[in-house]
Amino acid sequence: MPLAPSISVRVGIANVNSIQPKVGDAYSFLVTYSDGTSETVTGSVTGVVTAFATGLTPAGSVPGDTTPTFTWTDPASASSYSYQFYLSDNNGNMIWQIPGNNSNSGNFGSSITSITWGTDPTGSTNPPSVSPLTSGTTYNWQISVQDANGNQASTVMYFIP
Repeated sequence: MPLAPSISVRVGIANVNSIQPKVGDAYSFLVTYSDGTSETVTGSVTGVVTAFATGLTPAGSVPGDTTPTFTWTDPASASSYSYQFYLSDNNGNMIWQIPGNNSNSGNFGSSITSITWGTDPTGSTNPPSVSPLTSGTTYNWQISVQDANGNQASTVMYFIP
């Protein structure tokens, strides 16, 4: 019986030098197994999402808005996708994500294109990990668009309250 790999790999556009992969492109990965042996395996791209959320706000400098409302425009065929929201500080530390990390609610639908600070539109109890944000600090937020096969496209925006 083959040993299970000790790692799993997910490739995104940002991880392949911003060159969008195409169906059929192949990538090689060095996989290390639990017994310490390793081998190079090749995986082929079977699907690509090119539907990105646009018009993300807040963006750039938004002085004084330490409890922002996040808004975006869904891609064409919006109802064909599900969505995720993620907010982090400039060091990559998660502040808030919807759905929550331990949520059973799954992603949210295209009817949601705005998230008010401290309110989880999926209805779960999932506040941000900080009260208001800190003025003058850089934050990053993103909307990820996911198709029925789990392929994902993310748009990331920074802002400074």
